[in-house]
Amino acid sequence: MVSKQKKFNALVRDFKPDAVFIDRQAHFGLATVDAKIPLFVLLRGDYWSEMKWAKETLYKSPIKRAALFWKQRIAEKCFNDASAILPICKYLEPIVKEHYPKKSVEVLYGGIDASKWYPVEGMELKHPCVGLLQGSWIWGKTKEILTLTKVIESMPDVTFYWAGDGPYRQKITETLGKYDNFKWLGALEYPDKVRQYLAALDVYALASGIDMSPLTLQEAQAHEKTSHSYQCWRDSGIDG
Repeated sequence: MVSKQKKFNALVRDFKPDAVFIDRQAHFGLATVDAKIPLFVLLRGDYWSEMKWAKETLYKSPIKRAALFWKQRIAEKCFNDASAILPICKYLEPIVKEHYPKKSVEVLYGGIDASKWYPVEGMELKHPCVGLLQGSWIWGKTKEILTLTKVIESMPDVTFYWAGDGPYRQKITETLGKYDNFKWLGALEYPDKVRQYLAALDVYALASGIDMSPLTLQEAQAHEKTSHSYQCWRDSGIDG
């Protein structure tokens, strides 16, 4: 913490910022508040739901609970003392206002540099195929991949690829790995391998259930892939 404070003080001394923008709630935000510099916090997802899932899953031991407690304390301090909270989409706006009704909240839409997602030769995949690209660090998001079970069963001629990894990976592979048309590729090197993966897909699927506008969705669109959430299949009646 002392070294981080020194680095922050050096940055303030050298750049003399009128405001500080952060994309995560961490010690840098606390240092900004302590320095009486206006703080703007970017919010990429439903932080409060993610904390709830963390308590119920990965952070059950006393040591991990203590770590999560301090992480929450830091986040709350950043949110409370921020000049504004900037969610990345309209969906998050009322969620933020529910927790901080008196705080200035403005949607700040994110984007990608499409020129970096130029056409390349795709990796070798079996076609037709559907690809998912998401980690398995939050169970509330990861479990939604399992909703594809009946879709995979109903489409034996379509190969479903999942690129990603994390502590819940085995829960997915144990269930879906029994299907010949489901393949787990592990974590892919970013951005080169991810670019090759997206280029090879016929359809990109977003099955996290709560991600608002993830970069992977925008990157897939830059490759002119049809992007779907599981709701598309649910509405089609395939799973029922």
